[in-house]
Amino acid sequence: MNKLPTAFKRLVIFYFLIYIFPFPLDYLPLIKTYASDIVQNFWHWILPLVYENILGYEDQLVLNPTGSGDRVVDYLFFGVNLLLAIILTTGSFLFRIEEKKEQKVFSYLIVALRYYLAFNMFIYGLLKIFYLQFVQLSMFSLEQTFGNSSPMGLLWRFMGYSEPYTIFAGALELLGGLLLIWRRTKILGGIMCFGVMLNVFVLNLAYDVPVKLFSFHLTIISLVVLLPDYSNLAKLFIKNRPTVPNLLEPYFKVKKKEITRLSLKYVLVGIVLISWIKSDMESQSEYGKRAPIPTLYGAYDVQLYTSNSDTLLNKTSTSFNGQMIAWKSLLIDKGYSRVIQYNGENNPMKHELDTLNQTFNMISFSDTTKTYSFNYAKYGDRLNLDGIINADTVCLELIRKDRKDYFIENRGFHWINDYPLNR
Repeated sequence: MNKLPTAFKRLVIFYFLIYIFPFPLDYLPLIKTYASDIVQNFWHWILPLVYENILGYEDQLVLNPTGSGDRVVDYLFFGVNLLLAIILTTGSFLFRIEEKKEQKVFSYLIVALRYYLAFNMFIYGLLKIFYLQFVQLSMFSLEQTFGNSSPMGLLWRFMGYSEPYTIFAGALELLGGLLLIWRRTKILGGIMCFGVMLNVFVLNLAYDVPVKLFSFHLTIISLVVLLPDYSNLAKLFIKNRPTVPNLLEPYFKVKKKEITRLSLKYVLVGIVLISWIKSDMESQSEYGKRAPIPTLYGAYDVQLYTSNSDTLLNKTSTSFNGQMIAWKSLLIDKGYSRVIQYNGENNPMKHELDTLNQTFNMISFSDTTKTYSFNYAKYGDRLNLDGIINADTVCLELIRKDRKDYFIENRGFHWINDYPLNR
């Protein structure tokens, strides 16, 4: 293993030991919850303390998961983690630490980081391969204009449009993770993961995806796992000089112990991969491309909207009797629906469909007291809804558009293009 500056090596050790703990314990069933709770309780105590008493902020720190990895608390964790690592690194020089022991700890950390990176590559790679992270364009996506998209939404639709490209991107992540598992291929795996994650990190920056900190850490970890081989890499890629092969000695000299270690390794990796593949296959059937298509699936344009026997002739109106009721369209997709209003507001809602009694109910995700109940009648591409909205009796007449009615869904692939089609 190549010589690294002691201070740098210790900083790496302390920072990433704090960062990934208790990752190694997450795969021990009896310990996982206990260890995770201890770590979470510690950070939930210290981070608000720093935020309020040291930084002087009075507003409450959001600790609950929100789907974003770039919350204030995440940046605070990054800063406190780095500060603790610097303090521990500085304090470590007050004690005499044998170089052999320090090198051993560093070697074990590199192994832990390899598996941490590999398992994250497995997660995101399989999500893409099973077409779950970026999914087929929804009816809402087909109706949404570029001008009203968020940068993140634009990226998600770009990726989701092409299943082959999404699978290709996922296969690269999965392959990079697999290469990290074996010491003989870990250098190639680290280089591959660095290239993949650097691209992901830049995409997150360029399209304002709130996973910047996490993708940044995975990019840096890709480089850290290459640190033991930095000298050989510099010789190969920069100095154009011959390299010295690393001697990959068994971890245990006793053959039975080494066989046991390898068996446990393959069992662990196998269980992790099989469980995630099984979970992704179930998700694919629940809300992915294999999910059942609702009977009323499609995008519906509202042709007539009647409330309490009064017809709304002015479609640009956004209110009637003080209520926001003017619907422009109704999108019924897999697992959820959206009501698009003329004022631009759109409301994602859960739907419940009873084909026997021909009833269609919608419940708001954000406000469960907001419900729409309809009886429906379908005639080809026409749909009639009769029901109650905001205590008013309403009747809607709608016309359906299918996926085939959108140009982007019909363009397909062409080997030969005499003229570019860019519109």
